Amino acid sequence: MMLKTTGEKLGISLTLFAVYLGMLSIPGFAFSLSNILDSVPEDVVDLSGGKGVMLRVGGFLYGATALAAAIGLFLKRPWALTAIRSWMGSCVALLIVMMIAFPMDAIPGGALGYLGFCGIFLLVLFLADRVIARRLADDQG
Repeated sequence: MMLKTTGEKLGISLTLFAVYLGMLSIPGFAFSLSNILDSVPEDVVDLSGGKGVMLRVGGFLYGATALAAAIGLFLKRPWALTAIRSWMGSCVALLIVMMIAFPMDAIPGGALGYLGFCGIFLLVLFLADRVIARRLADDQG
């Protein structure tokens, strides 16, 4: 998908989304580089067996994909939609890692509450993907 040349405007909604993605990359990188997991009690999150490393790597990938999506969208690169979908995939991957690290009784509603949250989360990502793809196609044509 080719976007308009850089001399033309992107549109306010996509510009705001690009800025939002750029801001979302900051906590992803900060989480992966900080020692915040060392101060969490063991009964809150299970970090044994490399789960802490998975959370840190997930945070880094989340930050990297959010930053790449923000740059691609803001600069109107052809790979912007692919980068946004990569960010969405990192959100889903981080959600799965968090399910593994956090005990089910720490989640309101237990397993059913978690599955409900995942369903709503995936629906929101799907709808956002459709809207963004349509807006990018409108900017192209």
